[in-house]
Amino acid sequence: MTEELDILTPKAKFNFSLSLLNRLNELLKDCNDLSREKDLPSWRDTLKCLYRELSPLIDKKKISNYDKMMKEIFNIDIFKNPNIKFNGIGINKEEYNKLGAKLHDWEIELRKIINDNDMYMAKKDQIEHAIGDMED
Repeated sequence: MTEELDILTPKAKFNFSLSLLNRLNELLKDCNDLSREKDLPSWRDTLKCLYRELSPLIDKKKISNYDKMMKEIFNIDIFKNPNIKFNGIGINKEEYNKLGAKLHDWEIELRKIINDNDMYMAKKDQIEHAIGDMED
């Protein structure tokens, strides 16, 4: 019991939880904006940043699968071709749409990590902590 309480006791008086939430919020907003704009290279780069922020939260048993998924996305040849401008020049629509779908799927996986860590919405018994203390 003492060991369990010791694990839950913060080791520092300061932590980055609010900063992390702000960064995640900004990255998720950027992902939404970039996906709507169909700016695939910037969306991909933003997803990489999001993955980096979420990596400490990923279950150690699953991290190698996530690393593999990310490497697959970053090793897509089309991103390495300097002649492709991602504005319709040098890429056919079907290939472009498939690439967008892969980024979409990767973003969904990253959002699941956020959800699995109860960072999207507070649970029913945590609502008062999500919006602050409502008592005077």
